[in-house]
Amino acid sequence: MDSKIAEIQKGKMDFATLTQLEQAALLKAVIRELQNIGEPLFSYEKFDNLKKAQEQIHATQKERGASFDKATSEYNDLRNHLFNEGSDINKKIAFRLLVLLNNVSAKPKAKMPAANLAIVMAPNLLKVPSSIPLQAQGLIALSMNGICTDLIEKIREIIKPNLYLQGTHYEAEVRDPSENRFHIFNADGNKLGGEYKGLKGDYLKSRILLNFKSQLEKATSENIDNVVGTLENSPKHNVLATSQGFTTWFFNRDTSSIKAFREMVAERRSDLEFEKGLAMN
Repeated sequence: MDSKIAEIQKGKMDFATLTQLEQAALLKAVIRELQNIGEPLFSYEKFDNLKKAQEQIHATQKERGASFDKATSEYNDLRNHLFNEGSDINKKIAFRLLVLLNNVSAKPKAKMPAANLAIVMAPNLLKVPSSIPLQAQGLIALSMNGICTDLIEKIREIIKPNLYLQGTHYEAEVRDPSENRFHIFNADGNKLGGEYKGLKGDYLKSRILLNFKSQLEKATSENIDNVVGTLENSPKHNVLATSQGFTTWFFNRDTSSIKAFREMVAERRSDLEFEKGLAMN
């Protein structure tokens, strides 16, 4: 699995060559890797808040009065605002994953109800701190399964996060002109004027791609083609196409910034297709 994760990081993985079992194993491996680098899809604090709210529901369930209604309301509010915190990319992954699991649970042929999927996925989604005693971890695991089941079943009620692009995809992106790489040729922003006047090289292209990213994120299924066409025919796109290295210029290759733009477009189209699928279900 480590070799396959490395292929994903290099953008060279062909998922079509994997069996369904391999795809499932790879998905769990990638999610576990997020935990290992300190970026789990859901923090333990978030889970703990849900667990405490759920315990309050159970404690007041017999009464079925104001206390029970309040506890239920507090739990639902926490659950429905699940994606209020965390990095944009993690919120995007978590939301898509829960929608996927919800779709799988709804298919009779899969024979995997939400509760079964939760048992399989919960340990990968939530990491219990090692400081918690082992005896307590067993009870926590049961709570994790129950909450994960509820998240899978109720994903349509949870407020959808904004599906921002994960970045500009520009491997040479810089935040300051001093970080520009040396090039024989330098892209120049003087002809663009405005905020780009006086900017050069990687920094100029980084600023243009950030502008394009903002416009693509606002694009809808109805106008995405027009937005992309407008960007492709703009003077700023011509700057992205300007070769800065001798090899790129000599062999007339696409620049890395043009490739980055295409990857942003592909990501946005994928997000819009995903959102369209949600609306149809």
